[in-house]
Amino acid sequence: MKLAIIGVGGLGGAIANGIIAAGGVELVVCGRRQSSVDAFAGRASLERDARAAVAGADVVLLAVKPAGTADLLRHVADAVAPDALVVSCAAGVSLHKLAAGLVNVPFGLARAMPNIGAQRRVSTTAYTLGGSCDPERDRSRIEQVFGAVGSTRELADEALLHAVTAVASSGPAFLLLAVEALTDAGVEQGLSRADALACARGALVAAAARLDPAIEAMTVRAQVTSPGGTTAAGLSILEQGAVRGTFQRAVAAAVERSRGIAG
Repeated sequence: MKLAIIGVGGLGGAIANGIIAAGGVELVVCGRRQSSVDAFAGRASLERDARAAVAGADVVLLAVKPAGTADLLRHVADAVAPDALVVSCAAGVSLHKLAAGLVNVPFGLARAMPNIGAQRRVSTTAYTLGGSCDPERDRSRIEQVFGAVGSTRELADEALLHAVTAVASSGPAFLLLAVEALTDAGVEQGLSRADALACARGALVAAAARLDPAIEAMTVRAQVTSPGGTTAAGLSILEQGAVRGTFQRAVAAAVERSRGIAG
C-alpha cells in the first residue's frame, strides 16, 4: 500500500512515525514546513508539492488545520487516483463540506478522529466511511493506517464523531485536569510536588491498566473499593460534589462546540 500524508505536524507526524515503525507501507510525506518534512529524510519519500505527493497513492491522509482541509482537497482532487481513499482528520469538517465543489468524486472519502495517544501509539481512532467508499476495501485500508498508532472503531453515523471528539479527543485534557487536582491535593496533605505528581500519574496509569474493553469502569471501580475504606470515603465526597454530572456537562459542551465549528 502507498500512503501519502499531507501535513506532518503533531498528528500527521505521529501517524507517519507509527507507519514507519509498523512497516509494510510505502510512505510519502508532504507539508508546508520544510523542517517537518525533512525530519523524515531517509525514512519516507519527501514532497513539497501536494499534487505530486498524492499521485499514485492508495490512501491520502489530510492532516492539516480544519480551515484549510476542504481547499486542500479541491486542490489535489484531480491528481488522486480513482480507486484511492482520502481520509480527513479535520474536526468539524463534514464529508458533505469536503465534497462540496467536487464533481463526480471517484475516490473514497472518509473521516477519522484520532487523539493525542497517536504520539505514543495508543490512540483510540473512530472513523466513518463515506458513501463513495468500497466498504470492505477501504475499511481494511483505514484500519491499517490508524492501527499503526493504536486501536480503531468504525461508526455508522458520521454525526457521532462530535461525541468522539468530546470523549476521546478532549477527554485526555479532562483527565489531566483530574491529575492536576490530585497532585495539588497531595501537596496539601504534605507530599512534595514531585511525589504527589508521581502518585497522581501512577493512579491514572493504574486505572487505565485495569480497564478492559469488555468490562465497565464501574465494575473495576467496585473491585478496588473496599466497604468502609479510604477509597469509599473519597468517592462519597466526589459524588456529593456532582463530579459525574460535571463530566457529563463538560462532554455536552464539547459536543456543542464541535457542532458549532461544523456550522
